[in-house]
Amino acid sequence: MSKLNGGAVPRGSAHTHTVSSLIAGAAERHLASPALLARGRAPMSYGELWQQCVEIGAELRARGHGPHARVAVALPAGPEMAAAYLAVVTHACCVPLNPDAQASELRRWFASTRVTCLLAERGGAAAARQVALEHDLPIIEIVADAHAPAGRLRLTHAGAATAASTPECQPPDIGLIIQTSGTTGEPKAVELTQQALVASALSLVQAYELTASDCTINVRPMYHVASLIVNTLAPLASGGRVAYAPGFDGQALFDWMAEFRPSWFSGVTTMYQWWLAHEQDYRRKLGDHRFRFLRAGSAAMPPAIMRRVEALTGAPLIEGYGMSERTPIAVNPLPPGRRKPGTVGRPCGVELTLFDADGQPVKAGRIGEIAIRAPGVRCEPVGDHGAWFRTGDCGRFDEDGHLVITGRLKEMINRGGQKIAPREVEDQLLEHAAVAQAAAFGVVHPSLGEDVAAAVVAQAGASVDTAELRRFLLQRLAPYKVPATILVVDSMPLGPTGKVLRSALAQRCASPSEDPADPPSGVTEAHIASLFCEVLGRPHVGRHESFFALGGDSIAGTRVMSGIARDFGLDLPAHTLFACPSVAELAAQVDACARQPEDLAREIDALTDDEVAALLEREDARLPS
Repeated sequence: MSKLNGGAVPRGSAHTHTVSSLIAGAAERHLASPALLARGRAPMSYGELWQQCVEIGAELRARGHGPHARVAVALPAGPEMAAAYLAVVTHACCVPLNPDAQASELRRWFASTRVTCLLAERGGAAAARQVALEHDLPIIEIVADAHAPAGRLRLTHAGAATAASTPECQPPDIGLIIQTSGTTGEPKAVELTQQALVASALSLVQAYELTASDCTINVRPMYHVASLIVNTLAPLASGGRVAYAPGFDGQALFDWMAEFRPSWFSGVTTMYQWWLAHEQDYRRKLGDHRFRFLRAGSAAMPPAIMRRVEALTGAPLIEGYGMSERTPIAVNPLPPGRRKPGTVGRPCGVELTLFDADGQPVKAGRIGEIAIRAPGVRCEPVGDHGAWFRTGDCGRFDEDGHLVITGRLKEMINRGGQKIAPREVEDQLLEHAAVAQAAAFGVVHPSLGEDVAAAVVAQAGASVDTAELRRFLLQRLAPYKVPATILVVDSMPLGPTGKVLRSALAQRCASPSEDPADPPSGVTEAHIASLFCEVLGRPHVGRHESFFALGGDSIAGTRVMSGIARDFGLDLPAHTLFACPSVAELAAQVDACARQPEDLAREIDALTDDEVAALLEREDARLPS
């Protein structure tokens, strides 16, 4: 053991299994190098960071909060929150809180995680303080000095407590409890051991070849796995620098990047879409900057968006896959390795397999539930195949062994027995020039169980014609995968981690319109509306309402098309109703097809006898003898 600013630093810490050893080892190797950064402030060095962890850890222990204490941390996003997290996780179990959470939410979270004390900034975190007092929990106050180096903290009344002897953290001890994003249901608590935290950090260092020369900027919420492990533990384990922004502000982020010149950045799809929407600002402020790589996580990165981001930045965008229980799970390789857009790469530091609904391994190329084994990840038996952690995500391996994520089990759309992955629909929507963002989701259907719906955000300066967009999709997807309803929205509802809240979009589809439905216009629309009403058993139908959204299915659609053939003398293709599901769209198609023979007759009437004879002669020549 060697000593560093009053803290014990174990040798060979890169091979140990606690966060304390990880950070202490990094401090030993990079004593005076900057670790934590913020705009307008001096950096905090590795030596200062470790010394602060030691001092706060000693105070926690003196107050009786040892390795098994569960310390809730309530600070705004920034370097102080990062420093407080590191100080706690190196000596106890850290429970980071959402600073925007209300008291009612925190009551449930405190109870489910069994919080034992609260660490909060003096004068802040009113809701967390209220709940801590309700639970009769001690509150440890800290003071953050905005003029001190980034991340500098000072405990109030330090040294006032009686010293207590407590053991150091061990690899199996719980080091971090985080909340899942809750995009498909109620958030849940995930417990990560010291061993799991270190294994994840070192896997990320290896996968992205992180070194002491690297720098990144964190804009993710400081209570989420992406900020705490990807953007904090991993770069600090490698001796790199991390700048902590107070949140995602696109314009401000470009200024931060211009100042700190990060070598890599980790974001979600919606963040990169914001970059694309403000391309000129990016080029003006960062036109001469080059990232070593960009990282995409938390949600699928559509290939169309990936291509545009790489064209804008000149950097490879590396898509990976992880979750609260373990990140990374799979990673695409850095250049010159072969990246495959649309995949999340190969397994990284984990064993990975796919199971069907009966717990049997799936055949190559088939979709199954992703299951993993990794250090510190809690696994359960799956049939006769050993213990695995079942992720709840679905995927398949392609011909090169790269993992393709097809969606969450809860997000898969079951349309009358046909399973549809939202990403498949979204990727095709994003290939349309007018679409900037897209989300597909399931909506309740009376006969199919679920049907496909989608929401899109238009590109700046563009407008989206939903009928034309639906025809575009029919050239790329099977008809049953084409959304029955396409909402054009100004922006997507997002969770705190940047994921699209599909449940909110589905609720919007389910909500009845406040405006009365437009009545049919013209003879053709009136006739088709009557067919819709007859088949669907409805008293009236608006001209812009979707046949499928109103409860129609392919069998009922066949009856509508038969009625059109009978009443209009037109034998239209079966997929016409998928392309034109509303009264107005279908009537326009019927009128267009009905006019074609009339237009041809008028053209023939305008020809001379010699021109008609020449046409007939050419047609005779084309016929087989």
